[in-house]
Amino acid sequence: MKTLPRFLPLVAALVTFTTPAFADFNMSWMSIGNAGNLADPADGDRYTEGIQHYGAVDHAYNIGTYEVTNAQYVDFLNAKGAINSGGIYHSGMAGYGITQSGSTGSYSYSVTSGWENRPVVYATWFDAARFCNWMGNGQGDGSMETGAYTLNGATSGIITVNLEAMVYIPSENEWYKAAYYNGTTSTYSLYPNGRNGFAATDANFMNTGLADVGYGAASSYGTYGQGGNAWEMNDAVISDPTSRGLRGGGWHDLDNIPVTMASSFRSCVVPSNGGNSVGFRVASVRSPFVSTGVASGITAATSILQGTVDPNGFTTTAKFEYGLTAAYGSTADVTLAPNDGFGAQAVSAGISGLQSRQIYHYRLTATYVGGISAGADMTFATFNVLAVTAVHGTVSGAGQHDANSTAVLTATPDPGYVLSKWTGDATGKANPLSVVMDSDKTITAVFGPDGRDPDGDGLSNFEEIVVYGTNPNVADTDHDGYLDGYEVQTGHSPLDIADHPPLVAEARTAIEFTFPSAVGTSYRIEASLDLATWDTVESGIAGNGAIVQRFYTTRYMPKRYFRVAEE
Repeated sequence: MKTLPRFLPLVAALVTFTTPAFADFNMSWMSIGNAGNLADPADGDRYTEGIQHYGAVDHAYNIGTYEVTNAQYVDFLNAKGAINSGGIYHSGMAGYGITQSGSTGSYSYSVTSGWENRPVVYATWFDAARFCNWMGNGQGDGSMETGAYTLNGATSGIITVNLEAMVYIPSENEWYKAAYYNGTTSTYSLYPNGRNGFAATDANFMNTGLADVGYGAASSYGTYGQGGNAWEMNDAVISDPTSRGLRGGGWHDLDNIPVTMASSFRSCVVPSNGGNSVGFRVASVRSPFVSTGVASGITAATSILQGTVDPNGFTTTAKFEYGLTAAYGSTADVTLAPNDGFGAQAVSAGISGLQSRQIYHYRLTATYVGGISAGADMTFATFNVLAVTAVHGTVSGAGQHDANSTAVLTATPDPGYVLSKWTGDATGKANPLSVVMDSDKTITAVFGPDGRDPDGDGLSNFEEIVVYGTNPNVADTDHDGYLDGYEVQTGHSPLDIADHPPLVAEARTAIEFTFPSAVGTSYRIEASLDLATWDTVESGIAGNGAIVQRFYTTRYMPKRYFRVAEE
């Protein structure tokens, strides 16, 4: 029988702090589309009997790109924690980035320098629910007791999310899908890095303490930290039912092996408990939906970025971010009309001044009252790759070329071969070949035997060079008076002057007479009735390096014998 592991909090350490100024913040969101996807066919819970399937979600939604950070949680504390109602601050936080000063009614909170972007830990499920209420109610003085969750002071028990929730703790299926699903291939990975394998640099799990959010590899949807760093709460109610779901593993993962980061590992936590490696991220259904599209019109210096934005009823501004890394660095604004409507709007922005032969990252973002919704990071290259394969020859001109430039391929056949045709992303047999590099291209040069016979010796260039090693421009390579092709035909070497056809006449019939002849030699044909006396039938026959053929009538003629002789 499988037993579900329960998270046990660890002991905190002490650190020193500085005090930041309070300000509302924008949450970074990733849009999770592909509504109606199927659940993962693999087992999503190794500790429960049978196969448990997770990841099916029938709606589009947003989820935090990162875990909620110390800096964001301190903003919440300074807005709502003057008397620490609901117990939203816990003493264990002092060892992991957040400290409390003052007294009841005037508490203030600070975050240590260098810990601002580390995930908040020691928060309970109820703290996360109050944080969601506060975000959904506009931050600032917004209520933390009502909204996504009706809490009214509750710090224990099981509370369910309200249907009108704007910002909330993600359901287990929403969390699972964002971590393990690939909407492009409609497949699931074992780990939240888009792969079935895991490297030490993919996540923070080597027992070295918390790291800044954004560490390691992203999921297929572009979220970070869903494996390692801090375990993350989800809204599942499990364990009889007294606990809430946990997934993703933490910075002190068991035996430094990423077992707990796998899709098959499911844990839980009592909702009133926290720990030094338990954090959370938030989700939102009501926010702009953003999808980064495929770039077009790419040249060495320009491109057109495309995507769609659905303001979903919020006043929204949108822009593309782009640059040579996923940190981007440059922006291009787009116009939404209306900017507060419903329904997807196609947007695009032309950008210029790009560096040639570089790979650019880009994404579409939408800013609204609740934060920033971001489409997936995508890439385009200001170059395209021309890959060429060839056998029995070489081709110049392959490699990287500026996007939409014209590449020129020149085929050089090996001796005895000719270019027969181009295949793949090219046709015909033009040489040189011009190729417009509007995308990556793969072309094969097909070389075939050269069937030409410029010296007229009966052998093709392919046969002369590749098969027999004779000179394709000399009809009689060994200068023995016989054509190369005839010597091969008669079983003799066209490379050996001493190896040539013998001077033997052949009378196939009484009317046809043939004999091999050498160039430069003169012959005569003689006939005899008794093989004793020979008469000349024809003389002065010039050798042609091949077969000489003569026809003589037998009508009204006695039986005769024929022979040939050199003159």
